[in-house]
Amino acid sequence: MDKYTKYNLDDLIDDRDFVEWVIRPTQELNERWNQILSEHPEVYSSVKEASIIIKSLAPIEEEVSEERLDAIWARLSEVKEKRRKITFRSIMKYAAIFILLLGIGYVGFEQFNKYRIDKEFAMLELSETGTVILADGSVHHFNSKQNTLKQLASGDLILNKDTINENSDKTESKGLNQLLIPYGKRMKITLSDGTHIWLNSGSKLLYPPHFSGRTREVYLTGEAYFDVAKNPKNPFHVNTPNVKVIVTGTKFDVSSYNDDKVTRTVLAEGRVTVKKNQLFAKGVNLVPGEGAYYNKDHKDLNKGKADVSLSTSWVYGYLIFQGEPMSEVLKKISRYYNKTIIPGSDVQSISFSGKLDLKDNIDVVLQNVAFASTLQLINKNDKYYVKK
Repeated sequence: MDKYTKYNLDDLIDDRDFVEWVIRPTQELNERWNQILSEHPEVYSSVKEASIIIKSLAPIEEEVSEERLDAIWARLSEVKEKRRKITFRSIMKYAAIFILLLGIGYVGFEQFNKYRIDKEFAMLELSETGTVILADGSVHHFNSKQNTLKQLASGDLILNKDTINENSDKTESKGLNQLLIPYGKRMKITLSDGTHIWLNSGSKLLYPPHFSGRTREVYLTGEAYFDVAKNPKNPFHVNTPNVKVIVTGTKFDVSSYNDDKVTRTVLAEGRVTVKKNQLFAKGVNLVPGEGAYYNKDHKDLNKGKADVSLSTSWVYGYLIFQGEPMSEVLKKISRYYNKTIIPGSDVQSISFSGKLDLKDNIDVVLQNVAFASTLQLINKNDKYYVKK
């Protein structure tokens, strides 16, 4: 294990065990690499960058054959040779070319150290503490329900009223900042280009301290409302596990929770293109009042009319429903307040329409839902049971 503490980016992408862990992780490999990262956080930046390169060459299939792994590893060797006198940004261009040569699917979204991010996020859910992890590896926490974060041109951030200084010596690699918002908390973010993002409860956002290159890329799980600063020369891309949203300057909502069956994009202003997150996928173009819906079970993407007010009401402190299944209503309330709500099997077929004021406490909100739907509400051991 000690040898990895001296590894740089070249060494990592040339190491077969590391490549196999990124492409085809097992419990044994996870335990091994998680121990390395836990004991030697100084290698995290190199591990993250190497993961980006390897993931960009990864096939979209869940099962990766030995032959595929050999082909990817061979291409990584070529990337390594190219890297001798070029920047990390250039490596990504070569990686994109090699994707075409290999003829494999493109995985546009992967958390670059999935175990570490998920582990941190699980801890957040338990501690009810939000976390900002900067590209330099420093970690900062926040406890309030409503939060603000402003990314300054200098690379520093203002988290609520506190200025966070970035260690520029450790961010030459153009790493990503990570925002982990547990259930029960929300955040408004201003990026360096002037884009505003509202992150809903239970969401994660990865973004660079500075945008460079031809596109502005961010990575999302959960839900966010975007007000993108206009820049036709540098389109803004929102990558989720299933779809990519491409814009130049507009307002839209993206909902991509892991436990939802549908990834939804609803357009409020401007125009966007939404497509599956894979190579050569055809996109659908949206105009205001339309939505794009990706079904995770059927793996299809369709568009249709959408009520923008229903999708974006949470940004303004409300939840508005129109004939929504009760199970989905209670799920959204649970996320917003970070409380366990258990619906009885006899309420699954009930739908709900109404407007809920999120400034009210959860007891008032659930009582209003129960009264409007003639349901019973029981609070026992800080868990809420809803039944007929």
